[in-house]
Amino acid sequence: MPVITILPMNYDTIILGASSDHPYNLGGVFRSTDAGESWEFIEFDARYIYCMLRGSGETIYAGTNSGVYKSENLGYEWEHILPMSKNVISLSKLSPDVLFAGFWGGIMRSLDNGNTWDTSLILHQDAVINSILPISESEIYAGGTSYVVVDGGIFMSDDLGETWENIGLVGYNVQSIAYSPNHELFVGCYFSGLLKSSDYGNTWETVLQNRDVLSVIINNGEIFIGCEMQSFLIGGIFYSDDNGSTWEDRTFNITNKNIKQLAITPDNFLYSLSRYESSSLGPPLNRSVNPVAINEQYSIKKHSIKIYPNPASSCLTIVLYPQFKKERILHIYIYDLSGHLVSNDSVVISPNKNIIQTDITRITPGMYYIKIVDGEFIYSNKILIY
Repeated sequence: MPVITILPMNYDTIILGASSDHPYNLGGVFRSTDAGESWEFIEFDARYIYCMLRGSGETIYAGTNSGVYKSENLGYEWEHILPMSKNVISLSKLSPDVLFAGFWGGIMRSLDNGNTWDTSLILHQDAVINSILPISESEIYAGGTSYVVVDGGIFMSDDLGETWENIGLVGYNVQSIAYSPNHELFVGCYFSGLLKSSDYGNTWETVLQNRDVLSVIINNGEIFIGCEMQSFLIGGIFYSDDNGSTWEDRTFNITNKNIKQLAITPDNFLYSLSRYESSSLGPPLNRSVNPVAINEQYSIKKHSIKIYPNPASSCLTIVLYPQFKKERILHIYIYDLSGHLVSNDSVVISPNKNIIQTDITRITPGMYYIKIVDGEFIYSNKILIY
């Protein structure tokens, strides 16, 4: 059964969306809670699962050939929350309540966590909305393509999806959109590579050509792209830490270089999903051996970080070596195992100080991921709160 989309919640919990390879069979999801060691298949009444979206806690959404489904227990049980005859190709959210679903012809919007939906944008009956990227209520982007009429490109809404404007790349086969900390749009396209706009779509420049770029991810300023080999003989995973000026091949030992989708978990592990092949190109699902952020590797060389106690109940003490020579601000994020942010704290470190503390008394006991972010390094680890 071909796997079409991937939703890794963290290192341990992975959800795969599959399609039926037989016209009379149903699709469903493969679910693993042990980092891919074992899998459970859960069937539901749709033949194709095109995309999935992480919600709050254990909630996930699936876009299918018959609308949108919702699960509140990591894919074990599903509810059909948007029945429709169109293929839902993309899903995105601005907040837990504000959801967007892209399909062949337009976008549907929900303001109440998927309970009700309304039509926000009709592009063209032949346009396919492959990617939706909400930044804020006044800055929402959508990208798509058309296989019949010259249409598609990049659209923007500044009123929560009530109205939309085409801001460029008409006729381009847009597959993925990402937004950088420098307030720049990066767009991955079939045939046209990776493009960038620094002025809200008024002008565009080609960052990387001669690629079929299906997936673009920007993680703490670092860019990862997944490329397929449909138009060019260059596939795989490519990485840039200088805003796209130079690129490094990060495909390594992945044998199936037709990369359909990339995803990064809150604990910074990179997952790649390759196009399903009946030949021996290799498994479609791969995961990085270590957290992918090069800044984290840099921090290991430059700084030693110790967190204690672990397990902890009320307060975490963080010790950094060597001491910072200048005042710094550290951002401390704590995620649950579903990837939901449960704590967000910022601490100022004075010069020549190396000990900080963060309160965890309001966090429910359990296993969590902690991420410490600074302009020059990233550190992440598991912690147990009791």
